[in-house]
Amino acid sequence: MRTDPRRTSTHRPHTRHCLCLLAVLSAAASCTRTTPDDGKIHLTYWEKWVRFEGQTMQAIVDEFNASQDRIVVHMTTFGPVDRKTLLATAGGNPPDLAGMWAPQVASQADRNALTPLDEFMERDGISRDHWLPVYRDLCIVRGRMYAIPTTPTAMALHWNKSLFRAAGLDPERPPRTLAELDELADRLTRFDAEGNIVQMGFLPYEPDWYVWGLGPWFGGTLFDGEKITANHPLNVAAFEWVQSYSRRYDPEKIKRFLSGFGNFASPQNAFFSGKLAMAFHGVWLDNYINQFAPGLEYGVAPLPETPHGPKNFSIADMDVLVIPAGVPPERREAAWEFLKFVASQRITEKLCLGQRKNTPLAQVSPEFIARHPHPAIELFIELSRSPNVTHLPQMGIWTRYEVELRIACERMRLLETNPRTGKPYTAQEVLDDVQERMSTAWERHQQSLRPRHPEEVAHVTN
Repeated sequence: MRTDPRRTSTHRPHTRHCLCLLAVLSAAASCTRTTPDDGKIHLTYWEKWVRFEGQTMQAIVDEFNASQDRIVVHMTTFGPVDRKTLLATAGGNPPDLAGMWAPQVASQADRNALTPLDEFMERDGISRDHWLPVYRDLCIVRGRMYAIPTTPTAMALHWNKSLFRAAGLDPERPPRTLAELDELADRLTRFDAEGNIVQMGFLPYEPDWYVWGLGPWFGGTLFDGEKITANHPLNVAAFEWVQSYSRRYDPEKIKRFLSGFGNFASPQNAFFSGKLAMAFHGVWLDNYINQFAPGLEYGVAPLPETPHGPKNFSIADMDVLVIPAGVPPERREAAWEFLKFVASQRITEKLCLGQRKNTPLAQVSPEFIARHPHPAIELFIELSRSPNVTHLPQMGIWTRYEVELRIACERMRLLETNPRTGKPYTAQEVLDDVQERMSTAWERHQQSLRPRHPEEVAHVTN
């Protein structure tokens, strides 16, 4: 999965333009095909995975190459694979295959940068019901399927049992409601003699990768299929709850506490090092615990229930495989053969086992659960099947929307002063601002789609 790859750039505008130009040239050069004269179709596959995740995918590529004698897939790892793929596609020299994150599907589909897969699937008898609805729907934009799911995640509460025990709490009983979460967070927070925070029970924005999901967790919605709903009353309630932590513990003390954290993927991670007792994370967290905090005694449970939110709520995310637009027909057919191979139950399960993720498939083999190294894998599968699991809205301007919500959450966290009132921003104020900006952006985006997708533009939902 990811450790927050979608940070905003800090480059100055002229530097960004130069880097984009270099990226175009680099992408074009990297995709230049000098294929062997062996009569086979050699496909270029760009991926983002490294370390054991990349090694697992390479093993899948090797197995595909060995399974037949017509097609050879060559996988190369890139950092910002989505941008490089988009730039190469715009330049007329795309890779034949690309591995991306689900949040990128809609924006690339809106730019006509992806190949729809529906005709291939229908021809070869692959139903959309092959995948769980929440993961399948992340691949669909305006009714068309543009990607296949590979390795997914669902969000759950993780808690440090040792810290619970040290605080006199039952280490086997996680919080089940929002009120219990707040109460345990308070009992698990520690201060030194000078009043500095040395341990926190919980922070709503640590990590901040999925702050957009706080509103839906409270029962709100961000997009109703036609219009932006950032300032939905229950989204406001969620952001008021975020602000309550800063009011309770002092934003300056929290800031000093946060400054002591190391990188996510390090032993200094707040949860790994015992500085944070509870956190919301995906299935991937066990991988990092085994690497950076072996022996950590922790538990996994569904997110606590909020007063107006759904039961068994979770947030889904995943990685996907796509065929960029502009791939020549013969190569496109060969690329589909690889996607079809990966989509099979045996190979999808092998990939998810190797990367230690849950599965996107509607059917799960008993062997997958029996062999899986994650001690709580069945919980993540159950959460993925929940009718109340949610995913980000499939909209081409989602990246901007997510940044706006992060900024709004940051204003809550810092108790930032609203220059219009001279008082700290309220949740209503920050989300009203998001509502206004994103409604304008969404309307402009819809207008920009009309020339490119005239037959689809009315269908903005799945």
